[in-house]
Amino acid sequence: MLFLIVMTAALSLAALARRRDVQPSLIIVTLAGAASFVPWIPRFELDPDTILGLVLPPLLFAATRGFAVTHFLRNLRPIAGLGIGLVVVTGVVSGFAASWVVPGLSLSAAMVLGAVVSPPDTVTIVTHGRRLGMSQRVVAILTGECLVNDAAALTMFAVTVATVTATDTFIDGPVLLYLYDTAVGVAIGILLGVVTNAIRRRLGDASLATAIGLILPFSAYLVAEHLHASGVLAVVAAGFSMSLGSTRLDYETRLREDHTWFTIDSLLETFVFAYMGMQVSAVVSEVRASGYDETAVLVAGVVLLAVVIAIRPAAVFMLFGQHRLARRLRGRVSARSNRKPRGRRRVPVPLTVKDNIVVSWTGMRGIVTLAAAGGIPLTTVSGAPFEGRPVIQAIAFIVAIGTLLIQGSSLPWLIRTLDIDDSVERHRESEALVAADGVAQEAARTVLTRRAVQAAESGDGDSALVRLVEAYLDRDAADTRTLDADDRRVTRQLIALWHEVADAQREALLQQWRAGEIEEAAMRTTMNRIDLRQASIEAAEPH
Repeated sequence: MLFLIVMTAALSLAALARRRDVQPSLIIVTLAGAASFVPWIPRFELDPDTILGLVLPPLLFAATRGFAVTHFLRNLRPIAGLGIGLVVVTGVVSGFAASWVVPGLSLSAAMVLGAVVSPPDTVTIVTHGRRLGMSQRVVAILTGECLVNDAAALTMFAVTVATVTATDTFIDGPVLLYLYDTAVGVAIGILLGVVTNAIRRRLGDASLATAIGLILPFSAYLVAEHLHASGVLAVVAAGFSMSLGSTRLDYETRLREDHTWFTIDSLLETFVFAYMGMQVSAVVSEVRASGYDETAVLVAGVVLLAVVIAIRPAAVFMLFGQHRLARRLRGRVSARSNRKPRGRRRVPVPLTVKDNIVVSWTGMRGIVTLAAAGGIPLTTVSGAPFEGRPVIQAIAFIVAIGTLLIQGSSLPWLIRTLDIDDSVERHRESEALVAADGVAQEAARTVLTRRAVQAAESGDGDSALVRLVEAYLDRDAADTRTLDADDRRVTRQLIALWHEVADAQREALLQQWRAGEIEEAAMRTTMNRIDLRQASIEAAEPH
């Protein structure tokens, strides 16, 4: 009952915040935090495994579905730098800082805290990145980062916890453990994605196909975790695999899945923020019960918050700034920036200083940090209490809430202040869409012309076919009023012809994308328009 009340209130607040053009996350976290201190409201807490197994997979999967694989591969170097390198650096530096500022916390326990606060959670921000004013490449890099950084952080967390508890990890050595996590997790995700798509193509039922797709992220995560691999990377790989395979599904399944996953994503994002806020009173109570000085813990949390926020800009400018400077010294930046795009093989433009500032300020922590903190064991192998567990959880919570309130609230203002000029990128996106639309137009003309010739040769030419050709050339094919409903037989013929046109358009788009002639994002956008138009035409079929 409490869960339903919390979710209803949180969704209502989210709707009100969007109407007022305010970030819903800030309103929900703040009010949920205040509500957690109301005496008659019981404690609302979930098992960390439940959070990681039920909340994280669909969030990652939803982000992966809307992310072009080519964008991920094209930006693999900066994604790996942020999603792996920066996570490790943040964990180590934060661990040393925590050992200095938290009284009585050993270095090994402090490293656990460093691992807990190391992974940023930018899923919510990148979902609205273009609307906020981020460039396409910044959105691609941040999306890729949030898809891979949890795996590195959770591996580091497992290693540091094993050090404190004197237990053994599945594989000795953090590097070998991470390589195993990555290789096996990705393989499981790809395999399950391929099998799922093969099953869905043979079902012939959009509802069942969508339902099976909903199961995929959970099955990928659970199977990978059962084999001691990375469930996070398994979900990401499954998402990419299913996203590529969905181009061979029927249009009804694609449209239904888009709406379904959008709803699930919105629901889970709202839940995450509400859950974070509802933990405030519980964290304060645990610190008090453990005997720690609340003021000292608060000060240590604020100091570590400052450290975590400061690490990212330094690392970002070292990662991207030096690369940009080197290219300038070689005199190649201008030539590459003005090079005409060649489909998905286009060389990406380097990040500007303003883009670097935006990337460096998107370090909000989220549900993984809270779940990892809650997943710290109560005792070691000897039965002794886990050193500093309450204070580690409290500081992790301070960092998560602090980054959300400070960076999350100021990011839209920062982007507006920087006034990032993305006109070049917008122009390239427009060109890519024009190219993809041209492919679809040509495929449609080919089919219509062939059918018109066939009708003329057979002596069965029909004015209805002429009207369809004219309507299409006028870009009004989606207007079902052009389908003369006075003759149901003719209308059905025209609808069947339009289905043939749509199939030919999709096949042409896929062929041109595989040949590297059009962008994946433009291909998917154009295919979605074809799906919507086909659904509109289908709705006009007489029964």
